[in-house]
Amino acid sequence: MTSVASTFLSRVRTTSGTTGRAVEEAIQGFKHVLKGSGLETEIQELEKEDKIPPVDAVLEQISMTSSEAKSDLGLYAESMILERCEKGMLATGDQALLEEMQHILTEHAEGMFLWVTFLLDDLCAQYCDDDIRKCLKTLPKNLKDTFNRVLSRIVAHNRDGLVKKVIHWLVVASRPLTLDELCDALSIEVGQKHAERGRRVNDKGRIFLWCENLVHIDEEDESVQFAHHTIFQFITEGCSDLKFADFHVRLEEADHLAGERCLTYLHYGDFQKAVARRQQTRLLQPRSIGLVAIGSHGKRSKLPGS
Repeated sequence: MTSVASTFLSRVRTTSGTTGRAVEEAIQGFKHVLKGSGLETEIQELEKEDKIPPVDAVLEQISMTSSEAKSDLGLYAESMILERCEKGMLATGDQALLEEMQHILTEHAEGMFLWVTFLLDDLCAQYCDDDIRKCLKTLPKNLKDTFNRVLSRIVAHNRDGLVKKVIHWLVVASRPLTLDELCDALSIEVGQKHAERGRRVNDKGRIFLWCENLVHIDEEDESVQFAHHTIFQFITEGCSDLKFADFHVRLEEADHLAGERCLTYLHYGDFQKAVARRQQTRLLQPRSIGLVAIGSHGKRSKLPGS
């Protein structure tokens, strides 16, 4: 197991710019599998000394076909299934079905921990045991097929219009947008004259649900980004299924459109109305004040009763 653990940890990039919910879940799940083993202490020491190097190799590229690796993947799948059940994300009254899920995920994952995580999201979306079994029989073979399945669910729920806009903004943003910023951006149409409240997303927290598992929202600062940088590559390099060609983002065109929307936003009439005119300060002349005090003919003003 030592070689498997070191390979896994040395090839996972844990910087915030490249990982999302799915990758973090995969890492934590793998550590959960190692609990109680002799490797747990060793891994903790490596983390303290910052000796686990961040590299550009992505998680789904880790393909380990040895029986030892398959055993680790089986433990990982089991721990993730149990965790989903405990959180109420996966519901089934058939214990045998849970065991079937673990077996099939382990056999078909080909060593890809991230693949297991994404597919569990798909299984959790099913309504009954029969639907779960049907889903298990039609599992995608790789991450591209998995992303295509996510897009098919988005289209089936008529959410593709909004999700395309979200994807465009996440692709061109120079930094992760906050939820509020994203909601403002989604409401902008080129040429509109002022902010239109009716175009703004009502429940910003549901953006994550509408986008399925393609985006990750940070719980602390509410920043939004792709769940993994392979999704960025999938979107910008072109979807493998022509049915979802509209989701493909050409960087130059997307950047130009974002620029037009930003200029539209800056020219909103709302901002012009909000500008307050400053009253001009009237400068008082000391000589005038003196003349008023003593009278225009140089005489002291008489006080009442004098």
